[in-house]
Amino acid sequence: MKSVQITYDAKVKIGTSYERGEACTQLDFLDDKVVESLIADLNAAPAKQSSHWFDLLQTLTFMNMLQGRIFIPTSIKMIQVVAEIPNC
Repeated sequence: MKSVQITYDAKVKIGTSYERGEACTQLDFLDDKVVESLIADLNAAPAKQSSHWFDLLQTLTFMNMLQGRIFIPTSIKMIQVVAEIPNC
């Protein structure tokens, strides 16, 4: 299991307009094979991306919605493993 940090752009409403900025989310307890797939998908052509990539986009969309932001799906810049979690 791994924890990953994902860096991307999101929009925040300020007054009557939206301002674009960088955001970061950490996801914990991801399966090792899922993490490998997501890292490979980051630079893959859309037709070659796995179903895990779609799941990640949906997760980030909803997480940002709950935080009052708008996730920009084409803006993922980096997926970095930040911790290895031993299997219990």
